[in-house]
Amino acid sequence: MPIIYSEQIEKNAIWGVWEITENENSLMSMLNGKIAIEKLDMITHRQKRIEWLGARALVCELVERFEESVCEIANDDLGKPYLKNQPLHLSISHSKKYAVAILHRHSSVGIDIELSSNKVLNNIHRLCNEAEILDIDNDIQKATMAWCAKEALYKYYGKKKLDFKKNIFLSISQNQIDGKIVIDELEQTPKLFSKTWKDYTIVYCFDSDVENQ
Repeated sequence: MPIIYSEQIEKNAIWGVWEITENENSLMSMLNGKIAIEKLDMITHRQKRIEWLGARALVCELVERFEESVCEIANDDLGKPYLKNQPLHLSISHSKKYAVAILHRHSSVGIDIELSSNKVLNNIHRLCNEAEILDIDNDIQKATMAWCAKEALYKYYGKKKLDFKKNIFLSISQNQIDGKIVIDELEQTPKLFSKTWKDYTIVYCFDSDVENQ
């Protein structure tokens, strides 16, 4: 189905949610000539292929709404998706039947969606340090928000591998999350936004002090 939610956050940014109800052939038809087929060929799991395609269908829909122009998605040398011939920063994520994406004209962006579950809570130690684990306090919603925030900040940075515990730091409360990236003595503090969508948590980030005119 088409986008089920979209929001223009500010003049230079838009994000949206897509419920993936289509099969692979339908999504392929929508994306004819707009994606790198060789990337799809590397995915063998059927559901993951559909999620991958659904996320890119969402991106193209957002591009057409935001810029009123043609969408063509490629991947850089690090595997990060980008838009050909478009001055837009892009990030995407998908989880089971939902895909999310964010576009920004000036700032690097990151976005992640996860189903709130005990599985996330039980594995949050893989991404979070001891102080963050204490903040989470065995709370599933906080754990899912922290997981999404770490992934979104990782995508925002997008240049080389970061250590989730040593380079990405969070301050977590029940309804608010702040974060920073510290690497090579440089610190970046993009603004984090947390949303809930049914049983899912979504976190996206971008620089709040970039041009918004």
